[in-house]
Amino acid sequence: MRTKLIRITTTNYPVSRLPPDLREGLDPTATVTVVIEHEEELPDWFEYDNADKD
Repeated sequence: MRTKLIRITTTNYPVSRLPPDLREGLDPTATVTVVIEHEEELPDWFEYDNADKD
């Protein structure tokens, strides 16, 4: 089974727009970098190998 990691990065995101549980203890006027990672399972038929390419 192969997986693919998807990463989304947002910089200068206002703390005031974060959910309440994530902004606890942070300065509401500050900005942060938000990184969201999601691992997705690829279908069984998806077997891709660069070594086989010419």
